[in-house]
Amino acid sequence: MKKTSKLIIYLIVVGAIYSCTLFTAKIDDQSVMSDMPKGSTFSIIFSHNINGETHPCGCRHFPLGGLPQAAGVFSDLKSNNLEYLYVDIGDTFFPSVTVPKPMEKSLTFGAKNLLVGLNKIGLKVHVPGDQDFAAGMSFYKELVANASFDILVSNLKNEKLFKHKPWIKIERGINKIYLVGFVYPWVLPQEVRMHFLPINGALEKVVKDLERDGYQKDNPFHRLVVLSHSGMQEDQKIAKKYPFIDWFLGAHSQSFNRFAVEEGKTKLVQVLSRNHYLGHLAFSLDRGRLKDRYKIIEVRVGLEKNLHPNPFISFIDDHKINMRKIQLQEQESMLESGDEILKYNTSASCVDCHAPQVDFWRKTPHALAYQSLIASKEESNLQCVKCHSLGLDSPHGFFKADDIVVFESQDQADVKSQKSKYWQKLGKVMKNVHSVRKLNKNKLFKLSKNWEKLDDSMKVTHNYANVQCLNCHTQHLEHPFVANEVVAEKKVKLAQMKKKCLQCHTRDRSNGWYVQDNMGRYGDLKAQDFKKRFKEVSCPLRQH
Repeated sequence: MKKTSKLIIYLIVVGAIYSCTLFTAKIDDQSVMSDMPKGSTFSIIFSHNINGETHPCGCRHFPLGGLPQAAGVFSDLKSNNLEYLYVDIGDTFFPSVTVPKPMEKSLTFGAKNLLVGLNKIGLKVHVPGDQDFAAGMSFYKELVANASFDILVSNLKNEKLFKHKPWIKIERGINKIYLVGFVYPWVLPQEVRMHFLPINGALEKVVKDLERDGYQKDNPFHRLVVLSHSGMQEDQKIAKKYPFIDWFLGAHSQSFNRFAVEEGKTKLVQVLSRNHYLGHLAFSLDRGRLKDRYKIIEVRVGLEKNLHPNPFISFIDDHKINMRKIQLQEQESMLESGDEILKYNTSASCVDCHAPQVDFWRKTPHALAYQSLIASKEESNLQCVKCHSLGLDSPHGFFKADDIVVFESQDQADVKSQKSKYWQKLGKVMKNVHSVRKLNKNKLFKLSKNWEKLDDSMKVTHNYANVQCLNCHTQHLEHPFVANEVVAEKKVKLAQMKKKCLQCHTRDRSNGWYVQDNMGRYGDLKAQDFKKRFKEVSCPLRQH
């Protein structure tokens, strides 16, 4: 069967994707937050670059983020009677700036469901980012029409493009806190960019509006806070030109600031992505001790227990079930290449010649990597499957999650029945296995062998699940039955393996592998740490 254009498009675009605490008075002719309990402080809690993530993906050793966990944070803040406003500064609803056509239904469903979650959790202000327009301006307008929060944009060219506010004021006695929101036009898709004004001119205009409202630049009890989806460098440029701005709560460049960056008297902060951390900016309302404070809140697994019962746990369970159905429907519409194409050799074919190496691999978490997805109910999420399997998106492997295991039988009805029985039996083999990283070598080996026995008993010809030999090694498809097979030099082979490692162990998924600078950004690989980790999964050299 020839590849269809649909398949070609899919192969191109999937690679690009890899990844109610306050009452707000909504008055059309005003932008004033009111009817909130009075205290000695007022806080802004902020997030940005959530990237469509509703729950931790499970790749990290210590998972962070997720709506149930964030709900636990907010529950804790409420229990301490903290008066706060939750704002988000863009790149919220999608994982990238494009929505591949084959994944349009699942990604737009995810965006809509994330909006439902943010409504429920108490988001009050949103500044859009470039990724929020991934499905187009029309979709964004339709999406936010269902929002219970305000859209804050101060540099929109057409004021009637979508319902929004150009500025917001919070009053507490003599204190006035003004919020403005900007999106740097040049980070936006070209078709969206035309709707936004340059920030400098728009900022000067909105400041004049604030001054007419009573804002005084030199009044220490008046604060101007810019929610900016522009990136740290652009924010610093604006801070130099307009030194009266008190705070920049930024986004887009995904910096991580444990302490505020100072540009004159202006302070700038960001808190990375995917709701792993929330920023907490507390304004002192005390006339005698006027000092604003900033800190970060780590949104770690376990915090969901602060809210009991936590409705977001069942919300995420339902989200996963519905998402899986949509993903499987999408994958069913993708056509595969013909059976005449040679398939990758899976680990079962390596054991005859490389038994010591396969035995070593069986004792590593790589050998059960796919179980992590099963445990977290993400086995149909191709963005996750990519790094937990062999051969996704290749005609030599598989295209649909449902085809990750290939059976000897060619009868479609029989194969469907076999698949159902297979996953049920595997569930019994892996009963109570939630984290493969926590298993000792003997347990890993035993489970890996039992999985292989299941494959044999059910006549599986190719099992692409888990991180296997060819995830690291590069071999001819007909190895070892090919004459004059070219073998790369050791130095070249190691470089190839390292490159493959880092395609999955990225700065986001394995941030502990990378050096963190004083701005909180992850940069260069920790060479010695990588060398140690590489050695831990390197097969022995001796042969069978």
